[in-house]
Amino acid sequence: YRWEKAVAIDPTNAAAHNVLPIAYAHEGQLDMARRAYERALDLEPNNVQIRQNFDLFKEINDRTNQAKDTKSQ
Repeated sequence: YRWEKAVAIDPTNAAAHNVLPIAYAHEGQLDMARRAYERALDLEPNNVQIRQNFDLFKEINDRTNQAKDTKSQ
């Protein structure tokens, strides 16, 4: 809630957009997490920390989805 509030107060706060996806992912809201990372990168495209966090998120998310796909086959 506090990170959503921070983003609502200042939508240009890239740091808040970088932390918000962690909360979303924890709650299983992976689409919202992806959008928050994308917004953070829109705000600060050269921010290495945001890029690394998003890359790690995508890697874990992709592996999880591949594992689910393998189990369902």
